[in-house]
Amino acid sequence: MPTNASENIDYYVKQAKIAEAGKFDTIFLFDVSHVGPGNIPHHLSMFEGISILSALSMATTNIGLTATIATSYADPFTAARQILSLDKISKGRAGLKCHYIKSRRYVEL
Repeated sequence: MPTNASENIDYYVKQAKIAEAGKFDTIFLFDVSHVGPGNIPHHLSMFEGISILSALSMATTNIGLTATIATSYADPFTAARQILSLDKISKGRAGLKCHYIKSRRYVEL
């Protein structure tokens, strides 16, 4: 993996094309809503999920594009608008994983 993988669009495109050629159903982009001592350094400068998946939708044709949205930090209107925009841009390939943070634990929906 290149040292600049988290901010290298060409790396993301290459990986998406490999996954699509391998008949994967979806790309799931794990995102973080916080940075702590256990995070590797690239979390400090990585792309925002909906933006990178929108870009990948232009380089792929069939693979699903699933983003993480932390509903503890994103208001519902903005989160819905982002995922629906991705769905339109990708022609129906958007997916969503929501989670909210409660204390030190998070709950997946």
